Amino acid sequence: MNSTDLFEEKSQLRKALRSRRDSLPAELRKLYSGRIIGQLASHPLFLDSRTPGLFSSFGSEVETGSLLESQMKQRGFVCLPRYTGKNHIEFYKVEGTLEGLIPSRLGILEPDPARHSLVDPAAMDLFVVPGVGFDPQGGRIGQGQGCYDHYFERINRETPCIGLCFDCMMVEKSRQDILTTP
Repeated sequence: MNSTDLFEEKSQLRKALRSRRDSLPAELRKLYSGRIIGQLASHPLFLDSRTPGLFSSFGSEVETGSLLESQMKQRGFVCLPRYTGKNHIEFYKVEGTLEGLIPSRLGILEPDPARHSLVDPAAMDLFVVPGVGFDPQGGRIGQGQGCYDHYFERINRETPCIGLCFDCMMVEKSRQDILTTP
């Protein structure tokens, strides 16, 4: 398969998965999000983490607002990504309150680099990541910009990653050229 065909196949898969996710009624997304966040919050990897990288949900993604609030209360901080330019993100430590988050050009709440400190990728011991789709083997298909893929090139390959998704975003075992594994 040439790169043009692969790009088109990934684009079609993203479109289908977004459509599935977007078709979930808001009240079900909220209910399912609460269950997913509850499972994450009781997961041993999450409980044992000292500096987890989280994300601020956007659109029809699994809603992470309650997770961010609870972690701010329990830990006193959260580490969130900020889009810093073409295909790149950096994580910042947000301390005390989530009030200082600012909307990105897409409307995603992000840390203000003037108010929050940059986190060394090596300091993070868990990543909780968004995605358009996932497979049971840990493969992930993101939004298509490669932001997390580029960031994960800089972390220890042993650092665990947990993807948050609704059941409708799961795909069967996929070809590794379609989904990436963080």
